[in-house]
Parts: sequence; structure tokens; C-alpha cells
Amino acid sequence: MHVLNVLLAVYLELKVNKGNGCQWYFINIVCENFISVTLALMIHSTVINFANKHDILVLQSGVYLSIHDAQYIYRYSYADLDKHINYKVWFIQLTIWLMITTIAKLVTFGLEY
Repeated sequence: MHVLNVLLAVYLELKVNKGNGCQWYFINIVCENFISVTLALMIHSTVINFANKHDILVLQSGVYLSIHDAQYIYRYSYADLDKHINYKVWFIQLTIWLMITTIAKLVTFGLEY
């Protein structure tokens, strides 16, 4: 997000011809902290509710185990959980989170522009 904020600040400086990159970067950070984070949490809650409603274990945030292991998560100790992490599930959740934050940032940028 930092690199995206820098690039968007430079773009706004060139496009609007008002202020400088530092001022636009500050505006980006402030808007991100208030608007983007709120929007990202709302989208994330929607995804979690969808996953719970349709029993999609891969999308349930914080559960990085295989589908079989996720059903028995409470049987494992914390030391044993590392042995059962499914990195495919983790990568799917990471990808979804990156998509959510990108959408939230682009909506916020649209409001700034």
C-alpha cells in the first residue's frame, strides 16, 4: 500500500496541478486510515458471512488448515497446528485480502480524485 500511495500521490500532483507529492501522500494516508480501512473491513465481513453461510472453510479467515483438519482444530495444541497448515488455503486467503484492500484503496482514490 505504501508504494501504491506514493504512486497515486505523484499521479494526483501531476493531474491536479495543486499541492505537491508530500501533501497528496498525506491526504492518501489520512483517507486510507479512515475510509479504506472501514471499507476493507466491511468487504471482509461480507466475505466471512458468505463463507459461513455456504460453509466454505477455505474462505473462513484465520483458518489455514486443510478442510479435514479445520473441522478438528480444537483437538490440536498450538505446537501441533504448525504441522497442519495448508499453505494453499493461506495463499487463497492472502489473495482475497489483497483484492479487498486494493478495491478499498481504488474506491478511496476515486473519492480523492
